[in-house]
Amino acid sequence: MIRTVSFGILDGDKIRPEGSKYASYYIDLVKALPPQGVLNYSDLFEDQGLYWQIDKKFRIWHIFTPIIFLSMVYAGYGVITLKNGETITASSLDRVPKISALDLYEFKYLSKPAQIQMAELKKLFDVLDLNPALLDNPNDREKGVEDLLKKAQELCNSAVLTERKLTDGFELWGEPLVNAQVLQMVSVQEIFLNEEKDTEYSTTVYEQYVNSIMEIEKNLVELRLKADVAGKEEKKELKEKIKNAEESVDAMKIAMKSMNKLIGSYKVGLGQAE
Repeated sequence: MIRTVSFGILDGDKIRPEGSKYASYYIDLVKALPPQGVLNYSDLFEDQGLYWQIDKKFRIWHIFTPIIFLSMVYAGYGVITLKNGETITASSLDRVPKISALDLYEFKYLSKPAQIQMAELKKLFDVLDLNPALLDNPNDREKGVEDLLKKAQELCNSAVLTERKLTDGFELWGEPLVNAQVLQMVSVQEIFLNEEKDTEYSTTVYEQYVNSIMEIEKNLVELRLKADVAGKEEKKELKEKIKNAEESVDAMKIAMKSMNKLIGSYKVGLGQAE
């Protein structure tokens, strides 16, 4: 019942309009607008009787549509301009309870956010399990940035611990199982904590991790085949090596996820700075 009333905007207790077929339709319309372009109320609704309107796409009664459009504003996909010229943005949603319902039903137009790309930033916060609502109010954004930096530091620390685990060394038939050249997580930490912002190098390290994992998994197949025909003592030794190698792969995959999040978050940050 709740999902029906919310037009599919709610995902558990989170507001995600991009998951709603109704909101996503209007999100795409707003995204397609040229610079300074707007979607007028008359572009979206048509009269249906003397006192009420329905939207042209889904035939929804206009008194229900503020749920859709306000969710777009909340997530940073749009700005609502009322007939009196007042604008509703992600940072001014706290004023909505004071606005007349009639003004929300029959607004003037929808437009793109004129501020920072809030949708992308909120998506980043969501991916990192941070509270996207910290971006809504300009007074809270400093706290949001602090939480983001703290999360980035945690991811870096996790990556470094993984690197230390891996550099203990796993061998296959006397040869290193993981090429030491690939184990550059400390370098990645330095990249994300210094001013170089070398995401291209970070991406290269990430790709090396992918290739290294593929190589380890290939060697694991050979190791398991050898263990199948080995004698009792050798089988025991090989099983221990297999276990260590599997732990290595798991640790590297965790590190990869951390690296991918960091690279993505830094690219978003660089995009905002341009």
